[in-house]
Amino acid sequence: MLLMKIFFAVLIIICAVFYVMYLWDFALVLLVVVCAIPVLMFITMFITKKLVKVDMSVNSGTAVKREDFPVFLRINNRSIFPIGKAEAHIEYYNVFNNEINTFELHTPVQPLNEQSVTFQLSSQFCGIINIKCAYIYLYDPLKIFKFKTGMNLTVEVAVMPEGHEIGGEVSYLDRMNEESNVFSEHKPGDDPSEVFDLRGYHPGDKLNRIHWKLSSKKD
Repeated sequence: MLLMKIFFAVLIIICAVFYVMYLWDFALVLLVVVCAIPVLMFITMFITKKLVKVDMSVNSGTAVKREDFPVFLRINNRSIFPIGKAEAHIEYYNVFNNEINTFELHTPVQPLNEQSVTFQLSSQFCGIINIKCAYIYLYDPLKIFKFKTGMNLTVEVAVMPEGHEIGGEVSYLDRMNEESNVFSEHKPGDDPSEVFDLRGYHPGDKLNRIHWKLSSKKD
């Protein structure tokens, strides 16, 4: 942009000297045109800035750790003048450590048109990611002047941990508690009034565990 300003300053000086030396009508017309171009660029960009609307958004307020999520920046040029370049300055950081990262986006914007720019972000850590469009510079087609707009547009995304499927097996304990109806089929209990299973007598069994009536019937 500085080089372009220097170029037009030198060009105006050359045209002025050319007109003074030769006094031609063409030299005068050339001087007027060269002087009018920067003025015209300034006026058109000043009007364009007033008619530009900027918006930033995300699809969802949440994202998964280590996975990309899209962010949308929209620049709506409602004027009849083109924007040579829109330069957006983007900042993003995790609110838990405030380590700010920055980058720039560049795009032209046609008159009476909306330009949408999509960029991807991701986070290695969980937390709240604050994404801010600090400002946007609008340049005229010749990049002589620039105007600042679209300042401090902010969106937030909550980065969540990765989801995992929960798997497991249901295990029934031999006896849940004193009132449970789940008992072991292999270990004898302490209630002599109820019979849950029968087996043959083994030497060493307690005498109070013997079912005497059934033993008599079966000899």
